[in-house]
Amino acid sequence: MKDKPFSRLSKLLSSIKTTTSGRKEINFQDAVESISKLILKTKKSGGKIMIIGNGGSASIASHIALIY
Repeated sequence: MKDKPFSRLSKLLSSIKTTTSGRKEINFQDAVESISKLILKTKKSGGKIMIIGNGGSASIASHIALIY
């Protein structure tokens, strides 16, 4: 039987461990929501968002920086 679309991706994403700056573990969805709000708040207030990477991650960072 075939997996439903994105079910493997969903399982993978739910297995990612994320923490607050105080090292308290939070679920991935809450972490993404929190960082999204922080990015929007920073952008609206004229702050600076720095996106960095090394190697292949540098090209991804560069691409994301161009989008935003």
